[in-house]
Amino acid sequence: MNFQNKKILIIGGTGSLGRALIRRLSEDNQLIVYSRDEAKHWTIRNQLTPQQNVVFEVGDIRDGARVEEIVLKWKPNIILIAAALKQVDTCERSPFESIQTNTLGIHNVVNAVVRQEDRLPNLETVLMVSTDKACAPTNVYGMCKAISERVVTSQSISGSPIKFVGVRYGNVLESRGSIIPLFRWQAENAERFTVTHPEMTRFIMTLDESIDLIVATAKGAKSGEIWLPKLRAMNIMDLAQIFSSKFDKPVDVIGMRPGEKLFEELISSPESVRVTDSGDYYHMAPSHVMPALDAKIFSYGSNDDVLDQAGLEAYLNSINIFETDMNKFIGLEIDEIVKTRKQA
Repeated sequence: MNFQNKKILIIGGTGSLGRALIRRLSEDNQLIVYSRDEAKHWTIRNQLTPQQNVVFEVGDIRDGARVEEIVLKWKPNIILIAAALKQVDTCERSPFESIQTNTLGIHNVVNAVVRQEDRLPNLETVLMVSTDKACAPTNVYGMCKAISERVVTSQSISGSPIKFVGVRYGNVLESRGSIIPLFRWQAENAERFTVTHPEMTRFIMTLDESIDLIVATAKGAKSGEIWLPKLRAMNIMDLAQIFSSKFDKPVDVIGMRPGEKLFEELISSPESVRVTDSGDYYHMAPSHVMPALDAKIFSYGSNDDVLDQAGLEAYLNSINIFETDMNKFIGLEIDEIVKTRKQA
């Protein structure tokens, strides 16, 4: 499932998800990548093929006027909001920085669309990428994302023909800052692998699964809904022990970082009364929708059904996680691009 012949504005489009969206969607659609990092624009541009239809715009999601300018300039069919400060401990140390990007930045996008709706006749969907940390949040990052979900989904009250929807992710295995790239780096550069707590669990998904979720939600969700995937879960210590065995290095438990949780939830029990199961995904109605009196109450956490170590290793091998070039997901730096050109 993919988009076809759409003009798609990706806000925060130079991270791991943005790069994956470019690889997947840029030959059948026009992509406008908006982010503040022109160095990443340069590196991605130099890796594009002639068949990939991508343009780049420099700007910050925090700059509401610039966001509005870009939305009006390109008049997209779909807006994907992927910009975020997502390191939990960083957001704990600098909470207002998180608020400015992860909450006020999303407000800037929504506000631009609402203000200019009459001049955006082709806009079909605004989709925000959220996180399992927005469920029963205990850290700054999760709190900011939880509020941002409401900023987006509350627009469904207005009756606008534009859909305002969201998705929640688990831990995307190949994304910058996640555990797999860290362990891959430690395998090559460190004396040991590090784990913050031996009982910590996380939901896991691939970048392809994350894009499948985005496309399915943009196409199928009703305005105000958040769609949630059905994911595998792993114990972080099991993952570390798999790497330890493969690379013959010990594992150290270093203690939990500020804001970390032992396990994550995609659905909390208070939210569950607004959730329906479509088979492939869960659909969460917006908070202003009254739940049915007989709605099932449940929760969905990463500690509910965890892969055992053998199952986790088999899964990781099935997606070639130990052999995949991490630069494919994380991106080359400028000097690596230049070096590659000189060798060609």
